Parts: sequence; C-alpha cells; structure tokens
Amino acid sequence: MRTHDDEVNGDDEVEMKFDEICELNIGEKEIVVGEVEEQNEAQSARRKRRYIRRDCVEAHNRLMKDYFVQDPKYPPEYFKRRYRMSQSLLEKIIEDLYANVYMREPTEDNIRRLYHKHEELHGFPGMLGSIDCMHWAWGKCPNEWKGHFTRGNHGYPTIMLEAVASYDNWIWHAYFGMAGSNNDLNVLNASPLFDSLLTDTAPQVPYEIGNVDFDRGYYPADGIYPSWASFVKGFSSVVDAKRKYFTKKQSAARKDVERTF
Repeated sequence: MRTHDDEVNGDDEVEMKFDEICELNIGEKEIVVGEVEEQNEAQSARRKRRYIRRDCVEAHNRLMKDYFVQDPKYPPEYFKRRYRMSQSLLEKIIEDLYANVYMREPTEDNIRRLYHKHEELHGFPGMLGSIDCMHWAWGKCPNEWKGHFTRGNHGYPTIMLEAVASYDNWIWHAYFGMAGSNNDLNVLNASPLFDSLLTDTAPQVPYEIGNVDFDRGYYPADGIYPSWASFVKGFSSVVDAKRKYFTKKQSAARKDVERTF
C-alpha cells in the first residue's frame, strides 16, 4: 500500500525527471542554435566578396606585347601552352568570323545595298546608316574614377559607345571606351569614323537626289551633331507640312541604331 510519503517521493522523482528532460532539451536547443549561428557566420563570410582591382587596359597591352606585336616577347608555342589553342587558329577564327564581315567599313557593293534598302524603307537615298551614342553602365567602376565617368543626368558611371547601324541591325562602325562624362560631340571628335574620308580612301558610290549627283553617303543624326554634309538632321522649328513630314521621316530613320540596342 502506497503511503503519503511514497506519493510525495514519487512526485519529487517525476519533477526531477521533468527538470532533467527540460534541461536536456534546452541544452540541445542551445547547441543547435549555436551551430546554426556558426553556419550563418561561415556562409556570410563566404558570401562577402573581396574586391580585386583589375587593370584591364594594362592586361590588354601586356597580352598584345607578349604575343601579337611584330616582335612579340614569347613565341607562338608559349601561347598554345598557356591558352590551349594555337595562336594561328585564334587569328584565323577572328579573321574568318569577324574581320571579313563585321570589323570593317562597307565595301562598294555593301554601300549600294545600303543605299537601295534605306531608300526603299525610309525614303532616304544615299543613307549609310544612323549614328548615335549610348551610355553603358559600369557597375564595377573604381571609386577614384567615378567622378570622371559619371554625368549628371545619369548619376552613375558609364562608358560611351558610338555606333553606326543599318536597317538590318548591322553595326559596321563602333567606337567604345570614352568616359561617360563626355557628350556625343566629344566622342565624335575622337572616333575614327571619318578617317577614310579625310584621307580620301573611302569608296565613292554615287547617288542622285533631285537631279543632283552626290558621291558620299550620309547619316541621319540628332540635333547635337554638327551641321556637316555627312549628317542629315531634322528641323528644330517645324513651320509647314513639308518640314514636319521630313522631320518625322528623319526621326524614324535615325531610330535604326536605337532599335539595334
């Protein structure tokens, strides 16, 4: 028969067991929480990226001096050993895939095709393509360069690209690398777009407008570009239906390069 003392002792044992279980569970939870915190700290440390300043321009210049100049520092077999591709194969790929199609000015046949298609689509005979400058965001711009590469209307560092594109999105001229603080005129003054024209080596492909013969093509451009014969701009002040129609057509033709990007 159970006495009162036995019941009390039994209750004490139950409470002791309960306390032990609680302490054990709490201890286990503290261990688990500690392990989770340690894992989170380790993951956070792994996620933290270390900034490494890469001088891309210097790397490019060093690569050219090492392998691609007239008197390179290393022979071709060193290039293959390092990049797992023969230097001659790389040069052939670049020549076949890019130099013969993209990295060049239009030939006379190309120019005739551009004349024909641009007149057919936009009503502009003699149009070579439309020109414009784009700003490409530079998210990894070094802090000390941000002021030079940032323009007020953007608020972040950019690199400028001057491009000429035709109706079929063929970009046959691209000049990239000017700081974003410049404007389109600064880029134009530095770009090689008119080098062949200045040296009189550009192809002469004639066309006719209003019974007047011309032998050099032109580019629809926005108002910031200079009033040169090579640029066709819309009218800033539209006072009659004819000028309004011309400006509307010029604006549509100029958007070829904008549509490309």
